[in-house]
This record gives sequence, structure tokens and C-alpha cells, in this order.
Amino acid sequence: MTVIVSGDPLMYSFCRTFKNCEPDIPFEIIPSVGSLQTAGAKFGITMENAVIMSVHGRYISPEKILDAAVRNECVFFLCSAENNPSYIADILLENDVDNIEICVGANLTYPDEITDRGKPSDISRKSYPPLCVAIVKNSSPSVRYDKFLLDDSDFIRNSSPMTKEEIRAVILMKMKLRSDMTVWDIGAGTGSISVECARFCNHGTVYSIEKNKQAVEILEKNKKKFSLYNMKITEGNAAEKIPQLPVPDTVFIGGSDGELRQILEYICSLEQTVRIVMTAVTLETFSEAYELMRNMAEFGMVQISANSARKLGRYRIMNAANPVSVISCLNRYTEE
Repeated sequence: MTVIVSGDPLMYSFCRTFKNCEPDIPFEIIPSVGSLQTAGAKFGITMENAVIMSVHGRYISPEKILDAAVRNECVFFLCSAENNPSYIADILLENDVDNIEICVGANLTYPDEITDRGKPSDISRKSYPPLCVAIVKNSSPSVRYDKFLLDDSDFIRNSSPMTKEEIRAVILMKMKLRSDMTVWDIGAGTGSISVECARFCNHGTVYSIEKNKQAVEILEKNKKKFSLYNMKITEGNAAEKIPQLPVPDTVFIGGSDGELRQILEYICSLEQTVRIVMTAVTLETFSEAYELMRNMAEFGMVQISANSARKLGRYRIMNAANPVSVISCLNRYTEE
């Protein structure tokens, strides 16, 4: 018996399906030159350091496509009629990325073969046949910060408030992040929580809500420093802005500007289960948060005192800092 498949039999093809369905049948694979190799040869692009992604007949989130394009020198895409090179270009343009090159190969080895190359703004305006591949070339990929968690000194600062690194570590653990999550950071301040969430949720989106113009300016600078295209900054009053945002998986409330009740009421009105984490420094904020959240599912709180050593003459003493309460729950009330 002979089974003929189009394209590379080892690359998103029928081969794996056949092997999974009939594991006991021995078979021989006779490969040929695939479309990715052909496209690479057409444009003189080697594949040893390339990332390979398929958007042909399978869903890949726009965030994942964007992350691959901005953080790698070269990405080969297997495209389809719907998810074509123009679709990839549109994702890049929506995030103000137009400084990279897209090489397109369509109907490769056929008489009506098409090869094209240009910036996302060039490719976005064109249409291509369904049998198509795209190669995204980025001569200046975004710098990767390999630290698990960032230090306070890594951030650009002004007078805007910033959650300190020891407190951030506990907050991020309580948020229970996954790489594809949608996150709200309410009262984002300098953006230390937003930045850490955007780094971790590299296939998701983080919405930083902040009303103070000075804080918004520093948010923009830290977003640019860490090349976080999945971090979206929303300027304005949180209670007014959050109904306009996509439904989150988790929310951090670092500041509510006296509107904690309204913010929580809206989050609790959402059908989707949402994890809520907030901090409180003052007794008034702690008291209000406890009263509003104590009957919510998975309610918990921990108080942290992170004191640091400083030198005093020949000695070192512990420099006391205000304790911070970290409160977490889900947006559902228990029956108690």
C-alpha cells in the first residue's frame, strides 16, 4: 500500500496521524523537498536557527505569532487561505511592528509560482494563493531578559509608585499565571507587575490601567525597554475603562482610587471565573478589602514584612518597611 501526502511528510502532515492510528504497521517514509525548504532556497535563507510555525488548518493565537516574530531572527510559517502572509502582516502592524521583512512564496515549483518580499505594510495590502509560505526576517530581535524575576533596579523609575521585588514575587505566585492568559493590572503605577505578567504571559495580553499621566509615561518607557508588545496601556479611570476591555483570567489591583467596590462589583458580574489579587498597605484599604472579599471563593490573605539590611558605621541593621497585605480570591461568592 502506498500513501501519498502533499508537502513534507514529517512536518504537520498525515504521517503522524497514520502512525498514531496504526502503530503496529511498519512503513517507510520517502521524503521530498517541502515548501519551507523551497522557499528558503528561493530567498537564500538557511533554517538552522529558524523557528517553524504552522497556521495552516490549526489555530495559533495572534499573540504567539507576534511573540515569535519580534523575538527571533527568522520564523518560517506554513500558511493557508485564511491565515495568509497578509494576516501575519496585519498582526505585526496592529502592534506597530513594521521594521522587519516578510518573504512570501506561493505555488512554489508550479508554473504560476509567486515570490515576493517587503515590510508588513507592503505585504498587508496584497493577496496570495492558498498554497503559500511566509518567512519573517528580523535583523534586530527583541532582547530577552533571562531572569526568572526582575530586580527593582531593572525598571525605569520616576516618582510613580512601584511594587517592590519581594512583594512582587508573592503577588505573581498568587496570580497563578499561564502563558496564554489575559491579565488586568489596575493602578499599574511604574508597571512592575504589568511587565512581569507580560513577560510570563508571552502568548497572552496584559492591560495596564492607570489614570496618572506621569505614571503612564513611565509605563510606556518600561514597555519599550522590555519590548513587550503584548502589554497594552489604558489611560483613565479604572471603573470606567475596564468594561471596555476583554474579559480577564486574572486581575491585580494595586490601586483603586477609592473605587474598589465598583471595580469588584464589575469583576464579579462577569460569567467567566476570574482570579483577583490585590495589595493593601493602609488599615483603611485592608478593612475595606476584607469586608468586600472575605466571602468570595478561595479567599486568602498573607501579610509580608520585607526588611532590608543597611550599613550603620561598622554594623548593619535591618531597615524596616511597611507590611503589605496580599489578598486573593475568585470572583464568586461562597454560600456561607
